[in-house]
Amino acid sequence: MNTQGPSQPENPRELRQTAPVYRTHAAAEERRRGRRMLPLSTFLLVAVVGGALLVSSRFQKSSEGDTAADTVASSSSSGSGSGTATASASTASSGYGGWSGSNDTSSSESAGGSSSPAAGGSGSTTPVAAVTSGTGNSPPPAVTEGVTELSTRVAAILKKHCFDCHGLEQKVENFIVTDHGLLLDTAGTRPADERYVVAGDLEASVLWQRSGGEFRDMPPEEREQLTAAELADIRTWIETGAAPFPTEGIREQMPRMELWRLVRDDLNQADEADRSHYRYFSFLNLHNDSFATQIGRNRGNYSDRDIRLARAALSKLVNSLSYMPAAVAPVPLGDRQLVMRIDLRDYGWVDLKVWAKLQEAYPYGIRLTVNPDEQLRTLVKEVNTLSGTELPVLRADWFIDTAPRAELYYTIMALPGTVGELESLLGVDPIEDFKNNKLKRAGFSSSGVSKRNRLVDR
Repeated sequence: MNTQGPSQPENPRELRQTAPVYRTHAAAEERRRGRRMLPLSTFLLVAVVGGALLVSSRFQKSSEGDTAADTVASSSSSGSGSGTATASASTASSGYGGWSGSNDTSSSESAGGSSSPAAGGSGSTTPVAAVTSGTGNSPPPAVTEGVTELSTRVAAILKKHCFDCHGLEQKVENFIVTDHGLLLDTAGTRPADERYVVAGDLEASVLWQRSGGEFRDMPPEEREQLTAAELADIRTWIETGAAPFPTEGIREQMPRMELWRLVRDDLNQADEADRSHYRYFSFLNLHNDSFATQIGRNRGNYSDRDIRLARAALSKLVNSLSYMPAAVAPVPLGDRQLVMRIDLRDYGWVDLKVWAKLQEAYPYGIRLTVNPDEQLRTLVKEVNTLSGTELPVLRADWFIDTAPRAELYYTIMALPGTVGELESLLGVDPIEDFKNNKLKRAGFSSSGVSKRNRLVDR
């Protein structure tokens, strides 16, 4: 008789697929990716069986219904939100899915695996659902109140290693790894056995299982890995109650009048020949709006870091929308640097009439010259006169989000309809370069700008 128990898979991916939390999230990922079409005979069979069960259920004793109601009420009072069925439906429709990686292998692995112990399978004596939902003999551990030094370090670790994919890029829809409420599912929108962090319970915490647990696969192999000290911090943070992360306070708002004064003063200091070429981008709305929409959710104020990244994105984008050989960074105005100035000549935008194209597509072009505030009205008219245009300032967030996309991108770049015409526009002749051994070619198996491998010629 074999007394050594079942053998462990040698392949780490097979090992991950046998773990209960992984299988649970694989099922959620399958739901997110959509349902396969079933044959008509299957629907007929389900309809017949369902009808029989419905008729049979009408003759069940009322005490059974009372017991079920008591069970749901007990589950709700223990912190499982609006009930398991409601939470499951919400998760399936919201597209949370599993903790997706940054490559295609994670989604293919998620399709495998057998039924989890939480669903009644073998391999675990304590179902995950019982631990996380508060049912059973022991209640779920309470979340530690108040920000701690440890939780501050953990927030920085997640920002460093996880936020690019599970924040900026949102590899898992509507999941932001630095959002404490989403990690612990304080809104109760996820099934009890699919929560990323369960205070005090490492085994039930997907964050730990995927980063430092038995089947760790996050961050992906090509990314910088967590150090032993960082893993220890995450583990201790979960075990000691998963204290909240630090949050930034509400910033003091910058009056709109201050923005226009900055622009006016900048134009007054410029040479008269330069003024008509100066244009401005504003981050004022991101700084002031307490309900600014970030990554598809109401996230409260953008952080100062977010705005610094947006300034860098603006600088990169204006140079990417230019045929000029030299890169020129926009000039920030004022101490807060919430307004940035560009010179249309630096990017070859004068002949292409790029600003006029932007004005035509801009949806926020309110004429402040008819504003009831006389002081603001006078200031805006002065700016318009100095710059020679009625719309010298555009929202930077709109430009960053819209200008790199079709059709505005094609309009700004005045792109022709064929590759040959584009090569002529750029002064490139790949055939002659190939014949004269001047062509340089590079291939990328993993691209930072494409979902697939790429080949480029220079």
